[in-house]
Amino acid sequence: MRFQLGLHCVGLWHTHPEPLPQPSPDDKALAREHAKSARGQWTGLILAIVVTRPMPAGLKVWVDDGEELWPAEPCQGTRANSSSTSRLGKSRCIPWVTGC
Repeated sequence: MRFQLGLHCVGLWHTHPEPLPQPSPDDKALAREHAKSARGQWTGLILAIVVTRPMPAGLKVWVDDGEELWPAEPCQGTRANSSSTSRLGKSRCIPWVTGC
């Protein structure tokens, strides 16, 4: 129903009580499920995990396109350079700001 109304989950975020941000198997499965269910609507689901370390090291972001979960990095400027692409040619950088 929500997809028909134009409402989409573009990302999930949560905290882990540890110093290193890593998605659990459950995190990966949930991201993959959301990414596959929204195929054709958008290109991937953003998964963000915040841990006990201070920012920016305490935040890690991934993108799941329904086939691959890849780590995203902050873009420098507005365009990714050619070294910031996955094997599928998708940009590995996404614009985000920490410390808002």
